[in-house]
Amino acid sequence: MRIGLIYSFILIACSACLKEQPYIPTSPFKSNLVVHAYITDDSATEIWVGNSTGILQKDTPNSSTSLFIKKKNGVLESLTQVKPGYFKFYGTKLIPGDSFVLKCINSAISFDKSSAVPYKPKIITIDTLHRINPLVGNTLNVDFTLLDSAALKNFYRIFISKKYYQYIYDYNGVLLDSFIANKRIPIYGQAIPFAQNDYNKYTNEEILFTDATFNGVKQKLNIYTNDLLRVSKQQYPLEIKVVIEALSEDLYHFYNVRNAHIWQQKSIIQAPSKVTGNEKDVLGVVGAYSKVLFTYKLN
Repeated sequence: MRIGLIYSFILIACSACLKEQPYIPTSPFKSNLVVHAYITDDSATEIWVGNSTGILQKDTPNSSTSLFIKKKNGVLESLTQVKPGYFKFYGTKLIPGDSFVLKCINSAISFDKSSAVPYKPKIITIDTLHRINPLVGNTLNVDFTLLDSAALKNFYRIFISKKYYQYIYDYNGVLLDSFIANKRIPIYGQAIPFAQNDYNKYTNEEILFTDATFNGVKQKLNIYTNDLLRVSKQQYPLEIKVVIEALSEDLYHFYNVRNAHIWQQKSIIQAPSKVTGNEKDVLGVVGAYSKVLFTYKLN
């Protein structure tokens, strides 16, 4: 009895000493310049410039930055800011194989970054068909043959987007409205070049791979989707687009780190790592890509 009273007294004394302590960060938050520059050989070149903020806030646009692109043996050409933080390039068109320098001038930090637009992927054959896949069932497959260049170290990305009608019904099933929408659909692949890149396990929206296992050799690859294409009467599929991109090395590595980071954010047992780019003290990436796409109508 006396021992029980002693333990009770100790517990009460300890609980009386516990007080809720406010969280005090070890160091003040430091904002970084954010630059997402995806340089390509068509009119889709866009660059986002902003400032990083706290974890619960969105990046804020930085409209006081000036951006320029200089092709090899060319002149500096400025990018146009179409809205705060968003820049487009209307200058001399870049073509695959062009090297360039992106010049960023900002009151906080300025830098020059060199890169080159990769050559377009060479797809010899491509075909879509339905096939039975183990543990998945009847799925849409895409078989394609890629001709790789032995002279270059190449990096690739694949994804599929679906275009569809989205119908809106009222509670009586009467059609109220419809609009056309696009979204990426999940893709999978078991080929060695895909499995070689561990970061593919963090996402099913795209597949990233290199030519390390087939450098300079024709490679036949297969991907498939478990998307039902027509999910319900609210969605009517129109077409799919298979996009195959050749990436600069910096862009390839950035996508890999980003995929791991997004996966970690969704897990309560993983601490998100910092998504680093290819310029010191600047978040984001300066990279380049070229692409080919194949469109298939759906019945």
